[in-house]
Amino acid sequence: MSQRCAGVAILALGGLVLGCASSGAGDGSSAAEPTPVERRAQSALEQAEVDAARGELARAEEHYREALAVWPEDPRVLAGLARVRIGRGDLEEAIALDDRARAADGTPLRGLAPRERCTLWLDAARARSASGRADAGSLLDRYAAESACTDATGAAHVRANVFALEAETARSAGDAEAAIDGWRAAVAADPSRVDLEVRLGRALLDDGQRREAVAQLGEALARHPDVLELRLLMLDALGVPEPGVADTP
Repeated sequence: MSQRCAGVAILALGGLVLGCASSGAGDGSSAAEPTPVERRAQSALEQAEVDAARGELARAEEHYREALAVWPEDPRVLAGLARVRIGRGDLEEAIALDDRARAADGTPLRGLAPRERCTLWLDAARARSASGRADAGSLLDRYAAESACTDATGAAHVRANVFALEAETARSAGDAEAAIDGWRAAVAADPSRVDLEVRLGRALLDDGQRREAVAQLGEALARHPDVLELRLLMLDALGVPEPGVADTP
């Protein structure tokens, strides 16, 4: 396949890129004259990047796909289209396109910029978790393994949601033990979440595990001493009536 070089500054959503794109993933392995089809694809690619920079994402996608039909594994085309799909809300296809871009020549630096990729993975994991998908954790594993991904707090929040989803599923199925395990895992993933501490405490009390509830709620109150709901759950676990509640004759 022939080399293609625009020799101009290329505008993209990720910033300004100088230089040329080549169908040989930048290796310049062939210097043959581009064919008419390749020249049209090059023109489409350049127009796609201009459209994307202007925020005209539908037009950009049309032109990127025209170029992609000629260069189906070109990292620059794939990354550009991935950015457009992110802008249009299709995070799953964006992940697939970025993966293809990185696999095109086995170079991890191809495709989206590392920070873009981290944001994409985390946002997609949030969306998967919110829709009840069980595979949100796989994206979080990828996130944790990538040194450029630094939002540990955001990742912990999403991972806790994944475990909470598993706990709710188990509770709905009548499996109290699995539900409690899920809530414990959720709390361990993000101990800052008071709502998870409360759900775990209630699950233990509902299952009759008062001693375990006292221990868990004690740890929770050490982290969140001013949360009234945790205090009331602790009174319940200890068998102490709530303040202001008179004993029934």
